Amino acid sequence: MKNASVIRIKRLRRIARARMFLRKNGAYVLAGLCFALIAGAVLLMSGGRETENAPAEQSMDESLKEAAQTAGVFTITPRPVRHTPMPTFPPVTAEPTLMPEMTAHATAEPRETKPVFEPPVNGRLIRGYAMDCLIWSKTLSQWMTHPGVDIAAEQGSKVHAVAAGTVERVYTDDLMGRTVVILHEGGLRTIYMGLDEQIPVAEGDRVAARAVIGRVGMTAISECAEEPHLHFGMTVDGAPVDPSDMIVFKKEAQ
Repeated sequence: MKNASVIRIKRLRRIARARMFLRKNGAYVLAGLCFALIAGAVLLMSGGRETENAPAEQSMDESLKEAAQTAGVFTITPRPVRHTPMPTFPPVTAEPTLMPEMTAHATAEPRETKPVFEPPVNGRLIRGYAMDCLIWSKTLSQWMTHPGVDIAAEQGSKVHAVAAGTVERVYTDDLMGRTVVILHEGGLRTIYMGLDEQIPVAEGDRVAARAVIGRVGMTAISECAEEPHLHFGMTVDGAPVDPSDMIVFKKEAQ
């Protein structure tokens, strides 16, 4: 009897503890059971639907369309492919088309005739005009420009004015010796250098073409290593020009 009483007391204690646990945690236990039942029902329903409705094979586009229709979120509409027409070209002809002539044909213009004068002295050209290059000077032993031409002639040969004009200057240059400058029309000046000491004209004299204005001398110390000659120069408005453009000189024998 004692053992039965002890067993009954232990059973009552366990029942009391269970009731106390249920009183404190009954709500949580009930909520857990309900959640488990709902989850099981959802799994059973979804598994059955997929088994019944899933097709054997579906392409990617069909799957996306079905998912979009089921979810109602977005719809994929394929864009139409635009076909650009090929450009058309003119038919190829047997004869090629010639390019139009673009070169402008120069019209014949009358060339301005330059005045031609007689040489100032009877002689031959031994050194030409050189302002855009250098020539060798025997006397100075150096390369230098040469703003005129040298005409070799016997010492004492007559020197003539190449055109009518007015004697502008008569002087002695430190390097080129006795010099006569004649002013002509159009701003042209002729320069005669290395003359003899005796000058038959004076400043202000009017001289005619081919008038004698001096004789060939040896007064140009910067060219004294050369044979006797006349250094002859020309300027237009003060700028030196090549006398060979207006006068035909006898060239030195090659």
